[in-house]
Amino acid sequence: MNTSSVLHSAMAFVIFASVSSSATAADPFSFEGFAGLEYDGRIRVDELDLDQRKGDFLALVETKLRAKSADGGKGSLTLGYDLSQRSHFEFPDLDRQSHRFSADGRVKVSKAELAATYDYIHFRLGGEALVDIQGVEPKVSWPVARKTTLSASYRFERWDFATANTRNTKNDFVALGFSHQFSPGRQLTARLRYETNNAITPRLDLHGFQLNTAYQLPFHALQRRGSASLQYEFRKRDYESITPAIGERRWENRSVLTVTADLPFSRRLGGRTSVRLTDRNSNFPASNYEEVRASLGLVVRL
Repeated sequence: MNTSSVLHSAMAFVIFASVSSSATAADPFSFEGFAGLEYDGRIRVDELDLDQRKGDFLALVETKLRAKSADGGKGSLTLGYDLSQRSHFEFPDLDRQSHRFSADGRVKVSKAELAATYDYIHFRLGGEALVDIQGVEPKVSWPVARKTTLSASYRFERWDFATANTRNTKNDFVALGFSHQFSPGRQLTARLRYETNNAITPRLDLHGFQLNTAYQLPFHALQRRGSASLQYEFRKRDYESITPAIGERRWENRSVLTVTADLPFSRRLGGRTSVRLTDRNSNFPASNYEEVRASLGLVVRL
């Protein structure tokens, strides 16, 4: 394991927690941190189509810091910073780190809500820069019933790789969403998204769609009220040019099922466990695999 990466991530975790602990209830700042262990049954770098074909344990540190302006009942602006560090026990060259900076603005217009998000994400692999992603997404949401909301959005992304710049892409996404609140803590959401990716290398141009559904519900354990979520994702992609390695157009279908449970131990400290199953079918060997991830750790909220 890359000890330096783990130490730096742990220091960031503690620093953010210390800064946020002085916040009052009316403070617009919020913090969430997660530290734990994960087993990944198939170590991969999807951005580069790299596959180790074996598993490994990882140390995880993730933080989310938010600063939200007072909305006054009409609109709000939220600034965010997310850090994620995944440090392998056996593959330090594949340690992953990401930094995400975001700005999210929202305003009420009659019953509808208009929103716009900008984010910048910097990914690092094995301590070296991998790719920078910039995205902008306008969105409109409107209630169609007392507890039901529909939404529509458009997102543009630009991917700039540090060295593998033939993989640079410009991506467009159009999505329709649905959410229904059954009761406090119990909610169903769904989203259908169409995507097109235009790359410098024609063999990476593609189009496809993705369906995401999630069901959140409360549960009780150890005399405490926790929350669980069941998420399912199906993605289909068709590439527009022949891939030389296989002599035909590349295609893939991917299904991902994720179960997550959060159980609070106190007002600020809790536990989280998650299991993720991925089944990816493709005529391109590096994208044809099954993967299991399981993680367990502590969550701090301030």
